[in-house]
Amino acid sequence: MNVFVLVTLLAVAAACAMPAAARLPGASYTWDEKTAYTMLEYASASYCDEKDLLDWSCNVCVGNTTGFVLTGYWTDPVTKTESFSGYHAESKAIILAHEGSHNTENWITNLKFKKADLVDYPNATGAKVHRGFQEAWEGVGQEVSDHVADLVERFPEYRVYATGHSLGGALAVLSSLYVTVKKPHVPVHVYTFGAPRVGNDAFQLYFQSQIENAVRVVHSTDIVPHLPFRFLGYHHAPLEVWEHNGGYKVCNGSGEDPKCSDSVVVPTASAHAVYMGIKVNGCHARS
Repeated sequence: MNVFVLVTLLAVAAACAMPAAARLPGASYTWDEKTAYTMLEYASASYCDEKDLLDWSCNVCVGNTTGFVLTGYWTDPVTKTESFSGYHAESKAIILAHEGSHNTENWITNLKFKKADLVDYPNATGAKVHRGFQEAWEGVGQEVSDHVADLVERFPEYRVYATGHSLGGALAVLSSLYVTVKKPHVPVHVYTFGAPRVGNDAFQLYFQSQIENAVRVVHSTDIVPHLPFRFLGYHHAPLEVWEHNGGYKVCNGSGEDPKCSDSVVVPTASAHAVYMGIKVNGCHARS
């Protein structure tokens, strides 16, 4: 059976057995379309080769990101995904971008659903995260976070952003939390696209308590944000913005708004590759 057919059937079954949405924690996160589009350009650039990023000459290294200066580049030895960081002087921004999965079907097939404790984070009682995502972040985490902290020392007035598409979105969640908690006084703003669930309800509540602003964009019927399933104890963090019917719906603060992407009965893989008019995975320009 095709893996996407299997996952779709499982998603339908999961929706029928899904527990009630978690309590509303009152997140005050805000949505800004221009910022989201800029962060998507960086997330898309993460799929490009390092040589095209060094001089910022990739297909999507244009528009709002023109003038970005790359200062760091890392490859995770486990997932082989890449991350990069640097700064954009005109917008006074420090960027940390994570690459998503190269092959969505293989990534879904090999997805590890087992959770691990979130350790060495103060007051993160009961928080658990996806073990595979945690391992991927830990492969480069210390080096990346030290680099970002150095950039903050260099540009203290700049705002810090973490972004990524698909698996890269999960890494953006973990990296933003790590930098914010482990490097005090470094608040990180998060924009993810087509990201899977990262941890349990205790994790997403802890994430909200530490992160100043986070936006999670979901395109139409994209299948990846439905994974891992909620009946396995996973829960999205807000703020979800649903790209749907040609517009953007700002969802409630639960992370699992039943009137947004959770309302999709049959998710699809095709919606995963294009966000806000950009073909994301593969270093493409506009779709």
